[in-house]
Amino acid sequence: MSDRRLRSAKTSLTALPWLVLAGGLLISAVVVHSQRLVNRVEYQRNEKLLAQDIAAAVSNKLTTTEAVLDAVASLLQTDLPLGADSFSRFLTTLRQRDPSLEGIQGIGFAPLIAGRDLQGFAAQMRLQGQPHFLIHPAGPRRQAAVIAYLQPVNWRNQRAIGYDMLSEPVRRQA
Repeated sequence: MSDRRLRSAKTSLTALPWLVLAGGLLISAVVVHSQRLVNRVEYQRNEKLLAQDIAAAVSNKLTTTEAVLDAVASLLQTDLPLGADSFSRFLTTLRQRDPSLEGIQGIGFAPLIAGRDLQGFAAQMRLQGQPHFLIHPAGPRRQAAVIAYLQPVNWRNQRAIGYDMLSEPVRRQA
């Protein structure tokens, strides 16, 4: 009998490391699985918060842009004479009151002009203080929407002054 007990004790001793290893692996698997679940929930929470922040920023930008469009439309509906200087002063005042306008690349005015009046319009713009005003692209047309004023004054916006937005088929349809 002692031989049998000795063999049983020996079997128990050799099985013990395997049981400890299996238990450790099982505990590790449970911990890894629960950590993955916690990470997934945290990731989803962060993504949701980021999406809400982006949606709020886009909504605020659209609201600001809408307010600017309303303000410019109101200016254009007045009976006051509109020139490059008055348009610039108006937008400078608007920018000083609302710092969120900094991201706007340009605010401009492009009147719709009949083709037969284009040369007279260009001459009038030159008399108003834009001595190098030219309508481009050149060529005859039935009507045009020529960018007369565009703020802020920078190299990109300066290149656009005088551009006929109806000369491009995509913009014409818009």
